[in-house]
Amino acid sequence: GRQRGRRLAGVLVAGAILLAAAGCSSESAGTPKPAKTSTPKPATTPSTATTTTAVEKPANPTEPTDFAGRVDGQKSSVKVTFTRNSGIKNFVVSGLAILCQPLDNGDSSTRATRVSIPSAEIRADGSVEHSETSAKYRPTLSGTFTPDGSFAGGLYLSGEDDGSVCGGEFTFIAKAT
Repeated sequence: GRQRGRRLAGVLVAGAILLAAAGCSSESAGTPKPAKTSTPKPATTPSTATTTTAVEKPANPTEPTDFAGRVDGQKSSVKVTFTRNSGIKNFVVSGLAILCQPLDNGDSSTRATRVSIPSAEIRADGSVEHSETSAKYRPTLSGTFTPDGSFAGGLYLSGEDDGSVCGGEFTFIAKAT
C-alpha cells in the first residue's frame, strides 16, 4: 500500500518532468512536435485520475451545515450564526457591542449593532477573508476552518456614524450545530 503510493508519486513526478522537458524542447525548436507530446501521455493518465479524485471531494460539498458560536468578550447572548455549503451564507451577529468615539472629542460610548454578511467565499485552503465595504461599519470577516471542523474567526468593524467613529475587533469559534 505505502510502497505503491510512493511508486505512483514517483511516476507522477517523472511524468511532470517529462512534460516539462517536452514543453521546453518543442518551444526551443519553434515547431510543435506531436510525437513528443504523445510520449508522456501514459504518465499523465494516472496524474489526471489522481488529481480528479483529490479535487472531487471539495468540489462536491456535503449538505449545508449550520454553525454557531459565542463572540469572545461579549454578553453570552451575542452569537455568530451562519451556514456553510460551498461558501459561508447568512453570517449574522446581533447585539454586538461596539465602541464609538465622537469626532468632537466627547466621551466614548458603546452601541449595539447587527452585522450581516449574505455570502463569503471559502478558499481552497479553508480560509475566509471577506469585507462588506458598502455595509455600515464595513465588517471584515476572516478566519479558517480548523481540522476539527470548527471555524476560528475574527470580525473587524470600522466606520463613521452620527458624528462618531465606531468599531471594534472581535474573535469567535463557531461549531457545527
